[in-house]
Amino acid sequence: MFWVLLTQLTWANSVTVTVAVSDDGVEILDAYESTVRPIVTPGFDVEVIGDHGDILSVGGMRDPRLRSVIHPVGEGLNGDTTMLDRGVTRLQLPWAEGAQFLQTPLGQLVPGQLPPPGDIPALQVHGTGNPEERLDLLVLADGYTEAELGLFAEDVDTLMTHLFAIEPWASYSELVNVWRIDRPSSQSGASRDPAETFSPYGCYYGCNGLDRLICCDDENILAEADASLPASDGILVLVNDPEYGGSGGFNYAVSTARHADALQVATHELGHTLVGLWDEYSYGVPGDISVDGQAANCAADGAAVGWDEWMDVEGIDALPVCSFTNYYRPTEHSCMMNILQDRYCPVCRQESIYSIYARVPEIVSEVTPATGGTVFIGVAH
Repeated sequence: MFWVLLTQLTWANSVTVTVAVSDDGVEILDAYESTVRPIVTPGFDVEVIGDHGDILSVGGMRDPRLRSVIHPVGEGLNGDTTMLDRGVTRLQLPWAEGAQFLQTPLGQLVPGQLPPPGDIPALQVHGTGNPEERLDLLVLADGYTEAELGLFAEDVDTLMTHLFAIEPWASYSELVNVWRIDRPSSQSGASRDPAETFSPYGCYYGCNGLDRLICCDDENILAEADASLPASDGILVLVNDPEYGGSGGFNYAVSTARHADALQVATHELGHTLVGLWDEYSYGVPGDISVDGQAANCAADGAAVGWDEWMDVEGIDALPVCSFTNYYRPTEHSCMMNILQDRYCPVCRQESIYSIYARVPEIVSEVTPATGGTVFIGVAH
C-alpha cells in the first residue's frame, strides 16, 4: 500500500531521483539535491533517512513504461495503450534538515549535485514568478529545423492561449510559468523509425506497433529539463508533424502540433504531467490498487470515491470505467480526460487547483483584517 510521511511543509530542499524501469528490474540513474517541489505517487519506494537513522520522508513512483494516446473525436471512447520494455521517470522528495541518504530497494544512495547548465537556456514565454514559487511548464521542440524555430515559438504561444482559456488555468494563469527550449532538429517532422530520429529527444510515431503513439527518449528529455530548468513541474514535447498522435505520461507529455486536434491532445496530455490525472477511458484491463494505486479522478471502489463532496452535483457520480475496467470516474463524458474537449469535470478542475497550491507555497500567505470584521485572503506578490 502506498503511503507518504512528510516531516516539513517547506520545499527549500528536495531530492530528485531518476529511475529506469524494465523487465530486468529497476535501475537508479541519478540523484541530486534540488529545489523542485516534492511529488509522490504509488510504486517504487524510496526513503529519506536522517542522521539518527529515522525516516524523514517516503515516496514512490508509478511504472513509467505505461504509455497511452487518446482517440480522436468520432472514433470511440477508448485510446491506444501499451507497456514499453523500458521507461525512465523522476521521483521528487523533501530533503529535510538532517537528511543523510536515500534508502532504496537497490541499497543506499547519497544525492550528488545538480547537472551543469544546458547549452541552450530555457526562454520564459509566460509568467514572471520565481520558478521555485510557481507551477512551471517546460515545452520542448521535436521535428522543428533551425529555420522552423520561429514556427515553434508561434505554436507554443497558440497552445498557451488555448490552455489559459480553460478553467482553472484561466483563473490561475498568474501562478504558472511557461518556458521553451529552442533546440533544432536535423529534419522537419517526426520519424516513423525508432532507429532514425531527427532530434536529441528521439520522438517517433508507431511506438510498440501503435501508429498514433509517439514515444521519445526519456533520459534525454529529463536530462534537458534537469540542465535547463530543474524547477520544471511538467514537460511537454511538441512534435512538428500533421499526423494525429501523442502520448501521456507522468514525467512528460507528447503531442503533435500540426493536426486539427493538436491543442486538445496537448491539454489532455498535460492533465497527466502537470496534475497527475488519469485517463478516464478504458485500457481494457483490470487494475490492482495495491500495485497501481488510484487517482483523484479514478477510484478503485465506487462506494468510496475521493470526490464525495461533489456527489450532490448533477452529473457527478461513480461511473465505470477509469483507465482500468474495474475503476470508476466522476462523470459520463464531461471531461477532457475522457474524450477530447476544452473542459475538465469539477473533480479534475479541483485537482488542477490543488496541483497549483502544492507547488506555490505562498498561495495563501497574506491575511489582512479589514473594516467590518471581514478578512481578505490573497496571494503575496
